[in-house]
Amino acid sequence: MVRFLIRIAVFLGAAALRLRDASPTLDHFGPGGVDTVAEALRSAVDLRFAVIDPLQALAAGARDRDEELATAVLRLKWLAVELGMALLVTAHLPGVARGRTDPRPTLDDFGALGAVKEHADVVLGLFREELYQPERANEGATEVHALKNRNGPTDYVDLYFYKQWLRFEDMLDPDR
Repeated sequence: MVRFLIRIAVFLGAAALRLRDASPTLDHFGPGGVDTVAEALRSAVDLRFAVIDPLQALAAGARDRDEELATAVLRLKWLAVELGMALLVTAHLPGVARGRTDPRPTLDDFGALGAVKEHADVVLGLFREELYQPERANEGATEVHALKNRNGPTDYVDLYFYKQWLRFEDMLDPDR
């Protein structure tokens, strides 16, 4: 499992290096949700990877936010399959875990009527103890949990977060 998570980290690191040499397109979308995103992705040439940040922005102003987010997750899944591309969708989990004994993220924390739990292929959750118990935490210590992995195991790996560079490194072997 640790190797799987390290492979994901290496993949994301490699993608970051490629983006550093390329000219990534940054786009901000106003109202229109998934339709606006879909139109932009369909018109992009040779795009194989896109980041949607955050999922909650796709339901801004919706009356039934959970229902709108559930629909957005399903439509994004269909869009990724249709375009043959990888979509990385971030989500905020504000204060969901604060009342629990164990504040680590779970699939249920994503809400959206269980759409993330059901439709996502891989779901990763970050846990930084210093955000919940600053007096006893090791600064920078981070756990990346594979909460769902449609094609493999789930577990977690320890990483170290460097705030000044917004960078994660393997806690046990930083030279990897």
